Amino acid sequence: MVPHGDAGDRAQSRRVVDDVASAVAQDDIVRVLVLDDHLDDRVADCEDIFERLDRHGYDDCSRRVEMRALVPVGRVLYSLIFITSVFGHFTRGAIDSAAAHGVPFAVVLVPLSGILALVGGLSVLLGYRARFGAFMLLLFLVPVTLVMHRFWGLADPQMAMMQRVNFMKNLSLIGGALVLMYYGAGPVSLDN
Repeated sequence: MVPHGDAGDRAQSRRVVDDVASAVAQDDIVRVLVLDDHLDDRVADCEDIFERLDRHGYDDCSRRVEMRALVPVGRVLYSLIFITSVFGHFTRGAIDSAAAHGVPFAVVLVPLSGILALVGGLSVLLGYRARFGAFMLLLFLVPVTLVMHRFWGLADPQMAMMQRVNFMKNLSLIGGALVLMYYGAGPVSLDN
């Protein structure tokens, strides 16, 4: 926040507000609000931004209605990997593979992890207690990532590369679960 007594900083803040309003008028709001690292330091008062946005004819409500549809689509796409992979957790091949990776009690833990992934995935998909569902997915992902996708120390370079890709994919899924744990299901969900 800029001190109100410094005229130079206030003038800079006004220029930033004008830039934001101009960018909105040109549908370039992402560049200004997302890519400008110093925006928080320079904007003195958020209400000024919204006043100027209104003057430029930016209808925030209609944009929010349009964008609401992205949230359930994102939840569906995120949860599909967990829901569709469940059936593999009950096969002899998956259990044997986990046992070969050193998973203790693989006969019990692999099917249990499949149930955890299914329940967490359905929770996120439907937006019902999505924060807890994301936590369940986190409980599933962390051990699976660390045990089943250890790419370090593998002798076969192709196998190491494949496991590294799966490891990085799971890290991304963990990141998505953490975001869902913080923000929840969002609009168009059973929670809302």
